Amino acid sequence: KKHKYVVQVELDVPRAMTQFALGTEERKKQLVELEVLLHHVLDSHLDLHYYQGFHDVCSVLVLVMGSAVEAAPLASRLASSYFREAM
Repeated sequence: KKHKYVVQVELDVPRAMTQFALGTEERKKQLVELEVLLHHVLDSHLDLHYYQGFHDVCSVLVLVMGSAVEAAPLASRLASSYFREAM
């Protein structure tokens, strides 16, 4: 089942990662990873709500971990524990 924040994620992702020194092609690649990660976390936790700023947290995870697949366990854990009250 899909989460109910698909449109909001699709609006936020293109505006993400502008503060990082990434080339155009690298930023595009990372934005794809970010979108995959956000959808994965929200699809996996349908009880959570998306909030402005969660994409910024996940942006850092994607950049540090290297991919959505690698970042997913940590992002899910953060969303369901540390950020749970906000989500």
